[in-house]
Amino acid sequence: MLKRLLITVKTYPAISTKYQEIVCTAGVDLTSDPKRFIRIYPIPFRKLPYSKQYKKYEIWEFQVKKAEKDHRIDSFHLIDPKVGGTKVDYISTGKNRDWQDRKQIILPLLAKSMCDLQGNYKAFPKTAPTLGLIKPCDVEFIVEPDEREWVEKKKTIIAQAIAFGVIHFLAYNLEIAGIITASICGLALGIMYIYTGSELTVCLSHMLYNLITILLTWGA
Repeated sequence: MLKRLLITVKTYPAISTKYQEIVCTAGVDLTSDPKRFIRIYPIPFRKLPYSKQYKKYEIWEFQVKKAEKDHRIDSFHLIDPKVGGTKVDYISTGKNRDWQDRKQIILPLLAKSMCDLQGNYKAFPKTAPTLGLIKPCDVEFIVEPDEREWVEKKKTIIAQAIAFGVIHFLAYNLEIAGIITASICGLALGIMYIYTGSELTVCLSHMLYNLITILLTWGA
């Protein structure tokens, strides 16, 4: 289905074993009546061409489907994350920078409170929204130090992506028999991963797969 979204939120990038790096994007669904907030994911934002990288308060069209494993009513999956969406328009802050055009769309969606949103979802999990706009009573800004480096699991996933991408590029000239042989080796370590849960095993399985394909290519 086609969704026209006024983008209001873009999350900090998160590491994914499937897409390497993704962001979750939320905004006002302009195609629904009444309008509502929805989230769209996964979006490999920094892998998209610059022309496909959106900004807040731009209007974009995305081909999406209802998220299957996420039962929240306002969650949607991008059908093809590699394609992204299409820019339609941009809503500026206005001549007087009063946000009037933006307010006309967003303020009607103002919720009573966070407690109200959470209470409705708890009572009606299949139909109540999980996204909303609230006006905070008290605002406190807190800055806390964090690790500059990715945690080990995330670094392993990144290493996996680099190793798989670089070595796999060199292994494309294989014959069918070589690909099947290497695939069996990769599958064996993949099964080990299922039982061990180790991200390192995933990395090694991809590396072994590609190293064998290269050796078979050179030996041909």
